Amino acid sequence: MAPLLGGRSEVLITPMVELFKYLELEMKKDKVSAREHEYERYFAFISQCMASPYADPDKREEFRQSLMPREVDDRPKVEQKWNFEMLERLKSKQKGGGKPHGNS
Repeated sequence: MAPLLGGRSEVLITPMVELFKYLELEMKKDKVSAREHEYERYFAFISQCMASPYADPDKREEFRQSLMPREVDDRPKVEQKWNFEMLERLKSKQKGGGKPHGNS
């Protein structure tokens, strides 16, 4: 996180919700990069196949199908449930107004 935010001290003072958002953005960038890599690999394979007509057509088609990029559904597969009460408590703690927990 330090390269994104500027240093260790910035990471330590950044609210947790913001840190999670940065992590989510990084994960999305990684997914996009992986998808681009799949398409580049597929395009390179198709280019090589078209350049060499001597390969067995059935095996070439089978291999081509195995390399074809899959469509990735970015929507979550399960419905996510949010605990808004806990989120509000975390926000108030970060602002310094949180209620203490425990038996005190």
